Amino acid sequence: MKNLLAILFLVVSISVSAQKKNDPTAEETLDSIQLTLKKNQKIQQTYSLSQIDYILDSYNKSEETNKFKVHFSASLEHQIDKTFLDWLKGNPEEWSGNLIVYQNGKKEPVFTLDFEQSKISSFSQTIDKERPLNTIIYFASILEDVQINGIDLE
Repeated sequence: MKNLLAILFLVVSISVSAQKKNDPTAEETLDSIQLTLKKNQKIQQTYSLSQIDYILDSYNKSEETNKFKVHFSASLEHQIDKTFLDWLKGNPEEWSGNLIVYQNGKKEPVFTLDFEQSKISSFSQTIDKERPLNTIIYFASILEDVQINGIDLE
């Protein structure tokens, strides 16, 4: 399997959009997408996301650990806070966390992504004077030492 992965350039991308509960056209709706950031025992913050994308990059696997890097992007549902800004300026080794996606009516998550290191690689915010309450925040990050649904990516 590892040889196959070495031969194939594997890029997997998934896009998940949280849909409103009253959407009659939705076959399966999501209840929530949550990103939890952890810096140490004292700092932990959970954010609600409206959309995520991720790419497993087997071509640029870490030479030291032989693990995939994951390029992750998302949009926040709320304003940024001090913890998020600290993540933006912090060292990758300091920030771990997880992403959990819940489907409506299910107690167990339908998708999990745990990571030991992370660093924001880009950040953008749209502010519209015509719609001041409709601020859109996007960010992209690189995640390392990742598990998806409890499986190590190495």
